[in-house]
Amino acid sequence: INMQMVPGWSVVRDEVGHDIEKIKHLLDVKYEGLLTRLNSIADDGVEQQIEILTGEVTQLFRTANKKTRRLTAEAEISRDNETAQIAHNVQNLLANQLSALSLEFKKKQKECIRRMKKRESQGRYEEEIDTDDSVELLDQGFSQQQLAQVESFDVRASTRERELK
Repeated sequence: INMQMVPGWSVVRDEVGHDIEKIKHLLDVKYEGLLTRLNSIADDGVEQQIEILTGEVTQLFRTANKKTRRLTAEAEISRDNETAQIAHNVQNLLANQLSALSLEFKKKQKECIRRMKKRESQGRYEEEIDTDDSVELLDQGFSQQQLAQVESFDVRASTRERELK
C-alpha cells in the first residue's frame, strides 16, 4: 500500500472551505432572517443582532483570507513545482469564492440599511406606551447610535472589499 502524506496546503484548503460554508450559512439563514425581522413593527434588538452577526461574518472573512494567503506558503514547503502550482490554483479558486461571498454580504448589508431607512421613514420603529388605559404609539425614529451603526456597516463592507482586491 502506497501511503502518501496529505500536503499541508490541503489541510488549509479544507479549513477555508469550512469557513466559506459557515459564511454561506450565516448569510443565507441568519442574515436573511434578521432582514425579514426588520419589517416587523416592534422587533427590539434586531439592529444589535445584525451588528453582532456582521462582526461574526467579518471575522470569518478575515480568518479565511489569512488562511488563503497561507496556501502558497504551505505548498512551497514541499519544493515541488507541480504541488506549488496546484496550491496556487486552489488559492485563486478560494479567493474568487471569498470575493463573490463578500459581494453578496455587501448587498445584504445595503439591503439592511435600505430597510432600516424605510422603517425609519415610515415610522415603523414604534413603541407602545400604556397611559391611563389608552395606548399611544410613539415614533422613536433612529438614535444617533443606530445611525452610527448603519454607517459602520457600510465602512466595514467597503474595507472588506478593499482587502479582497
